[in-house]
Order: sequence, then C-alpha cells, then structure tokens
Amino acid sequence: DDFEAGAHCHIRDRVDLQAVGQSNITGVETTCGIALRLAMWETHGLQPAARAILGTELIEIDHIGSYNCRQMRTTSGGSARWSTHATAQAIDVAGFRFADGSRLRLIDDWNSDDAGAAFLKQARDTSCDWFRVTLSPDYNRLHADHFHLQSTGWGLCR
Repeated sequence: DDFEAGAHCHIRDRVDLQAVGQSNITGVETTCGIALRLAMWETHGLQPAARAILGTELIEIDHIGSYNCRQMRTTSGGSARWSTHATAQAIDVAGFRFADGSRLRLIDDWNSDDAGAAFLKQARDTSCDWFRVTLSPDYNRLHADHFHLQSTGWGLCR
C-alpha cells in the first residue's frame, strides 16, 4: 500500500511497523527497506550489545519519526535538497528501553562515561552495518538527540 502526497513526498512499499525482532517500536509508517534494516540491526547489533555491555535485553526502540515531508536541514539553515524523510527512507532513533527497566536517551547519555554511553556508541557503530547513512551526535548539533538512519546513500557513518 503506497502513500502519495506529491512528487517529493511519499511512502512507497509502506509498512506500519509496531515491532522489530524482540523489540517494540512506537507505531511508525515507513518503507519496507527501513523496516528490514531495523530488524537486522536489532537482531545482530542492538541485542548482542545490550547483553554484552548492559547485561539485559533490549525491549523497545524509541524513535522520533520516519516520514516527514520536508527539505534537508543543515547547520547553516535550510537546503534546496529534499530530505530522505520526505520518502520515509530514513528513521530517527532517540533512545532505547531495556528489560531491567532502564532507559537510554542520546540527548542525556551520549556524552556520559559509563556502560550506557558505551552501548550507544556500539549501537551507532553496528547501525553502520545495516544502514547506508548513519548520523549520530558526533556528526553535528542537529543530531545531538538522535541517530539518523537512512536506507539510501553512499556509506556515511559518523
């Protein structure tokens, strides 16, 4: 089922995602490509990192959206280029919840010097195995509170 809002804004091969692997995700309409990449990342990157670093299981991925009909944002303002969010070929992940009741948020925990920050760095690093573009708080201030994970692009991992 496709959604067409216009030439630049649409979701083709649309899915309504509620969970990936063993983890819940707040309902989000996105593309099949993002759903598949999230599932692979959850299974092969996030769960192993949660077990190894935190000694618990991941139960939820917190996001701040996939589809958003807009142009790219840059640190110097707007851009004439359309964002991959305009076609739901990206998702922004803001944090994670775990079986032991703990929660990590990029805005709060990225710069800590503890196991939570180590998990977030490993989450970023393993996302690069599954997404064509990963932008993290290390990229720029616009990404201080989330990972931008994209199914298209040329292999940027920062």
